[in-house]
Amino acid sequence: MNAIRIIAGIAISTVGFFYLVYASLMLGWGWSDSGGHWSVAQWTLALIPWSVPFLVSLWLVYRCVDSNLKQTALAEMSGLIVVVLLWKAYEFHMRDFPMLVEQQPPLVEMRDSGYRPRLPLTSPAVGIEAPDGKFTPMLFLNWPPPGWGFQDLTFDLKAGAPAIKVFRGTNEIAASNHFLGRFQIVGYPKNKQSLDVMFLFELSEKKQLFVIAREQNNRTGLKLRLVDAMPNP
Repeated sequence: MNAIRIIAGIAISTVGFFYLVYASLMLGWGWSDSGGHWSVAQWTLALIPWSVPFLVSLWLVYRCVDSNLKQTALAEMSGLIVVVLLWKAYEFHMRDFPMLVEQQPPLVEMRDSGYRPRLPLTSPAVGIEAPDGKFTPMLFLNWPPPGWGFQDLTFDLKAGAPAIKVFRGTNEIAASNHFLGRFQIVGYPKNKQSLDVMFLFELSEKKQLFVIAREQNNRTGLKLRLVDAMPNP
């Protein structure tokens, strides 16, 4: 058995496992859309056609290794390892870089309705300063939190690394609220002319306030650097 056939077997096994993940997602999607009430017959009718391509990949691997069950198992294990390594590499590439904004922000013990904050505010929120100096609220400072709040922003990089001022409060003018810091976005490719950013706030389980920046097109995490943490005068 030559090296080309072994490599072909591992490659087919890798594709088969990727298909298995895709098929599982599609089956889960169909099951959830039904309200989780599939009968045995429905599961059978769904599993049989979705299983055929994966079974074909197993047969192809088996033939690639000269119908040797031990070699087939090794090729399948190698394919699974490749899939796991590729997934870990993808997670590493897409990782976020949360920046702590405030250790223990003042929170209101009230379950949020899930609506995005809008001015005028009756409950404190965290947000950013808009170019006109107004406050753009993004996340109510309520507990338990709804999850996260975000704002899509576009920056012209010809002016240098973009910076964002963060505040919390209820006032329409950002400078009238409590200043939490000015954060500069770094870690983006230097050849870019503009940058589309998703700017997010999150409350952790320990009630810490974090901010995250993601590049919209690639969904990759950007780094933030605190450049000014002086309180308002």
